[in-house]
Amino acid sequence: MFPLFRLLLLLASAAVASSGPVTFRAHALHVRAPLVRANVRASSADPGSGDEAPASTEEWRSFRARLVAQEAKEQAASAESPEGEVPLADGPSDGWIIELPIIEEGSVILASTQQRHGFGLHQQYFHKCAMLVLSHGPEFTRGIILNRPTPFRTDEGWPLWYGGDVQSLTEEREAREITCIHTLDLPAAEKMSLRVTPEISYTSYEGAKELVAQGVAQPSDFWTFCGYAGWGPGQLQSELDRKTGSSWRLVSANGAVLLRELIGQRRGGATADDGGDGGGDGIDTWERLMRGIGQGVSEVDATSGGFADRMLREWIRVNLRPLAPTPALTVAAVAASAKPEGARSPVVLEEGSVLRSAAVHSSFTLGRQYLHKALVLLLRAGRQGSVGLVLNRPSAGHVAFPKSGKKRQVLFGGQLSLRDANVLWFHRSTNLAGEPIGASGIFRTSSDSALAAIARGNAVESDFLCVHGVLAWGAGGLEREVAAGRFVPVVMPEHVPWDAIWKLAEPEGQVSAKAGVGSAGGDAWEHVRAAEPAEILGGLESEVADGDEELADTALLKWVDSFLSS
Repeated sequence: MFPLFRLLLLLASAAVASSGPVTFRAHALHVRAPLVRANVRASSADPGSGDEAPASTEEWRSFRARLVAQEAKEQAASAESPEGEVPLADGPSDGWIIELPIIEEGSVILASTQQRHGFGLHQQYFHKCAMLVLSHGPEFTRGIILNRPTPFRTDEGWPLWYGGDVQSLTEEREAREITCIHTLDLPAAEKMSLRVTPEISYTSYEGAKELVAQGVAQPSDFWTFCGYAGWGPGQLQSELDRKTGSSWRLVSANGAVLLRELIGQRRGGATADDGGDGGGDGIDTWERLMRGIGQGVSEVDATSGGFADRMLREWIRVNLRPLAPTPALTVAAVAASAKPEGARSPVVLEEGSVLRSAAVHSSFTLGRQYLHKALVLLLRAGRQGSVGLVLNRPSAGHVAFPKSGKKRQVLFGGQLSLRDANVLWFHRSTNLAGEPIGASGIFRTSSDSALAAIARGNAVESDFLCVHGVLAWGAGGLEREVAAGRFVPVVMPEHVPWDAIWKLAEPEGQVSAKAGVGSAGGDAWEHVRAAEPAEILGGLESEVADGDEELADTALLKWVDSFLSS
């Protein structure tokens, strides 16, 4: 049987002359012009009846949706659908939604959960999002997230949604871009707007305010989004075509479905409008749309309440909620605790200083997870910036010594590599050649010097620590992180557990989620924290309120599993 969806593509191809350029690619149809009007028409009872063509864009989109749904039903009847679910093109009585591999203005992009950890470790705002494509062309595709309400308002009191990570709420006020979605069907609105679907148009915030000033609209006629998501040439298509699992699913839905979700967010108190507190995470919208395209089992039910859901809610807590100030353990507070007289002179960060990250900080939960419960040794410090490395993050990589065949695990030191060395070598012996790292008692050496010392019998393999990568901060960057409470200087160097750090490089030590964060170097961090003066511990206990320590531990282990495991 000739598949109905292929018939749809042929109809689209036959109508190129009347609709503008249509380009076929491997897995998607790109449409730059308004949707085609084919010279056939389908009745509601029989999508393939071959009657006169739909007379409008919306009729064509509905006709197309019924074609795809009909084919899906036939596949399900033939047991070709593993879930037994069918995209509901008929759906609710006032709308339809189908999965359709076509990138076009008005497409809906639903985040997929099929990738390993999804958006759990980065860009959490994309997790289980629903995006509306506002514009699509060869050079750029622009969309806005529809289901990230916030408690924030514009200066004029209009409630805001988080629309994406470009020119968004996290930018300075003058760099933000605000887009207003509406359904106004008035000449004045048409002059200031671009139509996305037959029901939905958008304009700028200035345009929306002008329509209100003219008396033809009310603020409640608009949904106001700050920021957008953007893709460069071929980027979205590349993400859709990933063989390891796409980040996205492409969906076509009529305006009634999308408007119902937006109205529901507003009426349900998901935004600050109508007395809401902005408490919605938008996952319910994503779930309804995913169920509508037959993904209720494989994506909705299978991932509900999982790690990535929790990370999204943590991102929302940090970025889309007005936060009360939390106590930060500043440099001055550390200095005071280290001196009996309570002097408030600042701690000097210098070469050889060791710092540890705070007990839990959202910046290390949502990003830079490798710095959660980390010990950091400063290799350089000065006015122009600082360079350091993580001491307690074992990886699956190793160094094999040629003569003995013995191995040492390579520790992950940071996300940056040095030009002159892929692996940095360190030791603690005053009898071996090396460059001292400040007053830390640690010396940097080279692989040649280490191998020569072993060959002469002056050292053994376990005397050396091998580290890949470093951390770097610009001028004042590390000092600001310390002042914000993200790092705490270790004011008593004798508390650094060098023996435990060296042991992390033993080949039998493997990071394991079952073994907990201790296997990822957390035990060495706990040793330092437990040995600190009570004044410092008291300050850190107040910082725990900034996040969920168990979630931060889980994020670290998942990061290690993704990037440091074999």
